Amino acid sequence: MSVLMESYRTMDVVASEHCTLYDISVDTLRSMLGENYKDLLFLNCIKSCFQQSAYFKKLDNHFIEDSFTSFKLVVFPRGEVVIKAGTLMSANLLVVLQGNLIDVILL
Repeated sequence: MSVLMESYRTMDVVASEHCTLYDISVDTLRSMLGENYKDLLFLNCIKSCFQQSAYFKKLDNHFIEDSFTSFKLVVFPRGEVVIKAGTLMSANLLVVLQGNLIDVILL
């Protein structure tokens, strides 16, 4: 996720038992996967989000791959409105890759 979002890791990772870790630099990743390496990472994040959903995990991976070009990555700063009041809820499918959304009612 850090590579995709071009951000720093926000938490430590601790091994719970003996493990072997492989480290691949972004340059190596780019040389292995090509210039569209971020698209491939993004697609895998979308697949992972769908596989964790009770509703969407039944979707075929080919369907997700075929519809992938319809997705766009948007980064919202903390506190920015993501969905405006009055938006038809069936208008879009949002996949949260990182962070959380909260519901705020303005009076």
